[in-house]
Amino acid sequence: MSGRRKWPNPGETFAPAEYGWAVPDAIERDKNLSDFEKRLLLRLMRLAGQRTWCWTTTAWLSEQLGKSRRMVVYAIAHLAAEKYVKRERRGVRGTVFRFLWRAEYQSFQEGRARIEQPVAQFGELRNPLRRN
Repeated sequence: MSGRRKWPNPGETFAPAEYGWAVPDAIERDKNLSDFEKRLLLRLMRLAGQRTWCWTTTAWLSEQLGKSRRMVVYAIAHLAAEKYVKRERRGVRGTVFRFLWRAEYQSFQEGRARIEQPVAQFGELRNPLRRN
């Protein structure tokens, strides 16, 4: 990400895979979304990979997630209303979903970076099966 700024502005599209675990971890802690909406959003992000969009149908999503098509439609509507995704309908061929950056993703990552965990030195590690 050398020629690009580190974080997108809120509301801009972004490729989920570019930010590692920061975005999925922030989504899992989000209290605005139900468990199913979190699963749905993470599935869409996995479909997108390095792209800023993914293309799928609600029938396929309902089959993959084990929920009714109507429940998937309601969950997508809530994700769009809360500005997690932007929908572009393609008629009966499916929908293109674009992922929108949220300020919570950045603040979560910055807060997580401040947590320091002690790292054991190589000499401190002991094998319980060996006598040292």
